[in-house]
Amino acid sequence: MSNDVRRLGLPMQLAATSLIVLGLVGLARLASSDEGARKLDQAAEQTRQQLQGADRDASTAGIGLEGRWRVDYEDAWFTGTLIYELRREDTGLKGYLIEILDEAGRAPVDDSLILEMHAWNGSEGEGLYYFEYQGERYEAACRLEALSSGELRVRYDVYGYRGDEMWHRVAESVR
Repeated sequence: MSNDVRRLGLPMQLAATSLIVLGLVGLARLASSDEGARKLDQAAEQTRQQLQGADRDASTAGIGLEGRWRVDYEDAWFTGTLIYELRREDTGLKGYLIEILDEAGRAPVDDSLILEMHAWNGSEGEGLYYFEYQGERYEAACRLEALSSGELRVRYDVYGYRGDEMWHRVAESVR
């Protein structure tokens, strides 16, 4: 038995490479036209919606994420506790800031959106994490991991700042 590996000759290698390059150039050209860019955007949006829709019904299956969660902070910009409430809505599971506790006591909040769950497999998931910094509102992709029925880890990366929050269950939802 021979150990010879059949390889394409140089002309065939050049032809294969040329086909790949032409395909990439064609795709780039399609994306550069307005109509082509719209078609690529529509296809990407449809794919995103299908992926989100596939996991939406299972977003809280198995562990019951709905309810109130506490996050304690000890940072230079804030020391205190935030209380979030995760609620099931028609569009999926969403988290809202419902209470702020700091050195001065309780502060009023506006029930602002903090988290949107896009996918959940029962122990891990992903979504969008929203926050405010210096009066501007931002969003970041986040990863979620259930460490137990009472602990949820939320991780995100924004402009090089890596957030790693431990959420602790406070109470079941009252809504």
